Amino acid sequence: MSTNLHVSAIREVTVNSTGEQSWQVDKFDLWQTPTKVTYAILETDDPYSAYIKWVLELRTVRTIPRYAPNDFFQEGEIVGYDTYCSEDSHIDELATWHKAMIDNGYEIEFYYL
Repeated sequence: MSTNLHVSAIREVTVNSTGEQSWQVDKFDLWQTPTKVTYAILETDDPYSAYIKWVLELRTVRTIPRYAPNDFFQEGEIVGYDTYCSEDSHIDELATWHKAMIDNGYEIEFYYL
């Protein structure tokens, strides 16, 4: 079993009606990392960039056949091809989450479990 990289965003908030202070936490699901990669990323000054670099090392662009919109079972002729890269999509989602957390006053923390 590997020791995996995780990321959370945390901020302290105050409830206006009671004055009570608490913490809000939001998490983003990172891909499973080998233990060696987890530790290497956490040893850097910028785990966010190091994780993205690791994901980019896995980058594979796939060509997927496209069928007519009404060909639900994909039994007819191929009408074209689309390209897809899950690594690019993952990085885009992470970047959007990261920016939203920073913009909303959260502190980002990378850690292992």
